[in-house]
Amino acid sequence: MYVLYDARAYGRPQWLLNKFVDKHTEVIENAEGIQPYYEVYSAPFEPGEVCLGGNDADGESVVAQHSC
Repeated sequence: MYVLYDARAYGRPQWLLNKFVDKHTEVIENAEGIQPYYEVYSAPFEPGEVCLGGNDADGESVVAQHSC
């Protein structure tokens, strides 16, 4: 599984740091003149449902909008 995480975020949530590997690759989105980029992380998972946490890293106030 690949996760693209907004590189502008202050920190990274523990679920991302503990389960995923930073691929040292970036993806740039060009939308309305703004070019945020995303860091690419990957991790192997068995087929089926995968539940990830929210953006509650240090300094982040956004939390998951749903729970698994």
